[in-house]
Amino acid sequence: MLPGQRIANDEILELVAYYSRGVYTGDARSLRSSIDAKLRRIGIKSRYWRSPKERPFSLLEHACDIALKQSKVARSEVDFVIYVGVDRGFAEPANACFVAKELGMNGARTFDVVDACLGWCTATEIAQALFASAPGAVALIASAEFPMRPNGSVIPECFTIAAEAELEWKFPAFTLGEAASASVLIAEGPEWRYIHESHAEFADLCTVSLGPPSEYAAPSSRFGSSESRGFRAYGNDLGRRIYRPAINVLRQLVDQIGVPRVVFPHSVIGPYIDQVVERVSPDLKVFSTFSETGNLATSSLPTSISLARQRGILSSNDAAIGWAAASGLKVSAFEIVQNLR
Repeated sequence: MLPGQRIANDEILELVAYYSRGVYTGDARSLRSSIDAKLRRIGIKSRYWRSPKERPFSLLEHACDIALKQSKVARSEVDFVIYVGVDRGFAEPANACFVAKELGMNGARTFDVVDACLGWCTATEIAQALFASAPGAVALIASAEFPMRPNGSVIPECFTIAAEAELEWKFPAFTLGEAASASVLIAEGPEWRYIHESHAEFADLCTVSLGPPSEYAAPSSRFGSSESRGFRAYGNDLGRRIYRPAINVLRQLVDQIGVPRVVFPHSVIGPYIDQVVERVSPDLKVFSTFSETGNLATSSLPTSISLARQRGILSSNDAAIGWAAASGLKVSAFEIVQNLR
């Protein structure tokens, strides 16, 4: 469920100019050109942000209603509600509790999964494990990624540039989109297969801090000052570190299940996706929403699947693969069997 406000690259450039005025120490026109060239190079053209009149929770409720209607599942039939969004309103209790409360699922088991952009993948694996002891159970996986609010973890901090060197960790914020997503999984049909690779030694490459990072982790220059808060992502370094693991997990899964109808990558950086896929198999067909929706974090894969179905690219009998990288640092490839609705 995409919000109604389409944001083009020119609007991103205007926001950077607005927040950086009186702060940037170099040539403002040169900074604009540099950011514009980077955005063009990675292939992003737009992203969607909510308008002031749109409430994230209302969009999420609507997404849940659509998913339940399409799956022919009543609200009363949902056994598990799992919230996976990086963006969240509460540290306690689980955000899933409020999703269940709003939808009248008061008896459902509710919990959150915190696993960066891999949250949706991890939730499907957890649901599958829960299904082993609960035949016929139903899980609702929900996500509301709306981080672009004023004075939040992204704006104005990431759009305020004092020196061009700051783009090393602030540029990825310019690719962020917003969306709500909901998926219904039913304990029927074959199990999904998962391939994971983790490299926790690079956990500091992408972070959203809630307090002084040094109080909860070993010191790192990538955390910035003790006053730094919010989103920091070292995009170029992330790309280098996940390149080989991304090839490894995707190749292993393709070797196991064969070439699927379509591969759904996490929506980050078009050229990177193309390079990895070319190394694995020239027969792989990719459906990515990155150029039109930007990075939707945990909502990227369910959004891509939904759009692919709407456009006739994926039918209910088609084999598919989900493939995602996340801060932490970890990469996963997994089979998508059509007991996802």
